Amino acid sequence: MAANAIERAQSVVEKHDARSEILQEVAQPAEEKKESTMDLSIAQMLLASCKVKEQDRQYDNPEVDVPGCVPESDSALDDNIASGTQRKRSTQASTVNAVPKNKRITRIMRAHGVKRLEKFRRSMWMSADERTTGFFPPSAFLPDDTIQTILDVFALLKTVEDVRDLVHDNPLLDEKHVQLFNILSELRVDFARIRIETAEANKAKKLAKAATEAAGLGASESKSTGGVSDVLVVDGLDSEADASSADDGDGDVLVTEAGDDEDASQGSAGEHLEPRMPGQSLQAGASSEAPNLLALLDNAEVLQGTAPSEPLSTPLRRSTRLRK
Repeated sequence: MAANAIERAQSVVEKHDARSEILQEVAQPAEEKKESTMDLSIAQMLLASCKVKEQDRQYDNPEVDVPGCVPESDSALDDNIASGTQRKRSTQASTVNAVPKNKRITRIMRAHGVKRLEKFRRSMWMSADERTTGFFPPSAFLPDDTIQTILDVFALLKTVEDVRDLVHDNPLLDEKHVQLFNILSELRVDFARIRIETAEANKAKKLAKAATEAAGLGASESKSTGGVSDVLVVDGLDSEADASSADDGDGDVLVTEAGDDEDASQGSAGEHLEPRMPGQSLQAGASSEAPNLLALLDNAEVLQGTAPSEPLSTPLRRSTRLRK
């Protein structure tokens, strides 16, 4: 509002109170008269400390039609556009810092509380008298900022008097303090259950994470160490020498290789044999099983230069026997 308009309104009101408007209008020049022209009701409205109260005075409105009136100088206003009224925000919001951090509600609790209080607000609106409050929206009964303030200081609302002190500026809640406190008592039980469920869920997540990390550590250790070599190695042999195959008696084929020495090396699975040409005599010191195998080889048709009548049932092959 421009400063000159306020000054003009002040002048009009003062002149009206002094009952000197007519004399001043006659004495003033035309330009000054034009500048000071303002309706008395507008001037009184501009200078009123409470716009709603002044409007009710001018139009003889009953006080029950408005939820409340606050001075214009109060910066904490809640403008209700639908009803055309102004409502002071609760000053209890400053007590939110007084709530210990461990007692403040979580986001999940807040969402649940907002939903429950909105349901209570709608029930109040539906049951209200249409003759006196029919033009008010549901938010007039329990504004959104009041809901947030209630949840901010939830831990401090322990009695009905605490609830009354928090919402005393809203006449639409004058008969609803006990009901609102009962709703908060229900929420207190719900919040305790949510705390327990959240703690159990967090504990389960920690245990699952620890088990996953332990399993990953064991797998990495097994992968880094590898496994024990599964190939039977015969030490001390010449890798370029010819190899012979012999059956060790349990179906596995044992690999033996000739070394630089004339005598074959002794392995863990049995005695190894030197490679020999067909018809060569057995060397001394051979095992009792080796002559039988060599005798069969000497008598085989493949060593005599003729094709065998049947293929060998188990062809000789170079292989390894696995060990664990």
